[in-house]
Amino acid sequence: MKTFSVLLCAAGMVFVLNCCTDLSQPIGSPNEQARTTALAPNSLAKKGPAVNWASGNAGGTFDGKSVTWAGSARMFADGSSDGQYELNVHSQDMARWHGNVVSLKVYDGNTAVIGGKEVRQEGAIPDAYEVFIWVDGGEGVKAPADRFSFVIYWTQDRADAERVWSLKPADVIKELERITGMTEDEIMLPVAHGNISVR
Repeated sequence: MKTFSVLLCAAGMVFVLNCCTDLSQPIGSPNEQARTTALAPNSLAKKGPAVNWASGNAGGTFDGKSVTWAGSARMFADGSSDGQYELNVHSQDMARWHGNVVSLKVYDGNTAVIGGKEVRQEGAIPDAYEVFIWVDGGEGVKAPADRFSFVIYWTQDRADAERVWSLKPADVIKELERITGMTEDEIMLPVAHGNISVR
């Protein structure tokens, strides 16, 4: 089955799609969902303390539209992750995406690559996997601004999602640059209000 990448623009929000030409197959079976770390059996999930976490309620502007991220994610000692997130694009045609966190990886103590699965959306294609980045710039007036990825890697292919979830932040950005032709400054927006915390 041949794959291709396209851009979906919904209410000014840019998604990178990596889709299959055969859309007649189910996106995710119950067996597949049971294999996700966030939905692992009780005997395997959330073993040990949380070793990394990311949380935020932050907003920025793209093309004159207000964009807000909110959510939290945790990674536990056994590698399992949980959490939820929501993205809102405030425009004449309101768009909202809500998902469950499946993967969290923290780099350099302040940058989170978060992978999730959509569970509810307005203006988006359902049952999709996503990858996005949050950056904690630190605290205080001299700290650089927190940042978040306005461009999201989006796929209906679980294996492709896992591939991108495993990439380092710079490589996720390179993937988005390659597919979209956008620059890192266009992909990563500074937080104009609110805060992102990554540990």
